[in-house]
Amino acid sequence: MALFTTIIWDMDGVLVDSERHWDEMENFFLKEAIPEWERFDTSLLVGRSLHDIYDLLTEEYGLAMSREEYVQKYNRRAKTIYGEKADLMPNAESALQILSTEGAVQALVSSSTREWIGYAMERFKLGKYFEVIISSDDVKGKGKPAPDIYEHACQKLDIGKENILVIEDSEPGVTAAKHAGLAVALYPSKENMESEFQQQADYVIHDLLEVPLLRQQGQI
Repeated sequence: MALFTTIIWDMDGVLVDSERHWDEMENFFLKEAIPEWERFDTSLLVGRSLHDIYDLLTEEYGLAMSREEYVQKYNRRAKTIYGEKADLMPNAESALQILSTEGAVQALVSSSTREWIGYAMERFKLGKYFEVIISSDDVKGKGKPAPDIYEHACQKLDIGKENILVIEDSEPGVTAAKHAGLAVALYPSKENMESEFQQQADYVIHDLLEVPLLRQQGQI
């Protein structure tokens, strides 16, 4: 059976342990900006782009803040999270190194902005592993669960979709990849460990070192 020749990685919650820091920051920031905001509501934001979150907050929660001010506040917090607070997820770099040694093509596809991805790549020196890095900026700020960001990645990679395996941790991410016609391995967080959306994924993994093994299993 043929190998998956290409692995597409999500960033937050898969390679970079940033989501718990975003959760803490967003709860404080959004509680201040939206009085009726509840901590559990932060789950609605996981996997979405900066501009998609702004649209959601203004339309559904009545956020009365200009887009410019909102972006500036988030950018300041992103620089702190990716530049100082976040760590790599367990075995993230080891999995990247193994796949690189095996000759696999690797790409990074994230709903984060290119600027935020840059903070993480500079901090952790991971850019060398990726042939392609795609951010929400490349699809006019339209992040997951829309499939656009994965469709764009496939065009850039110029590789048949049947040869690609996506690694995701969130429902919007899994939905985006599946709607783009890609195989997905879910790397669940503690928060979504028992979530029903796991059934959408083709595989479920609990250690990133399982990714090189999945690659050997080939096409579904």
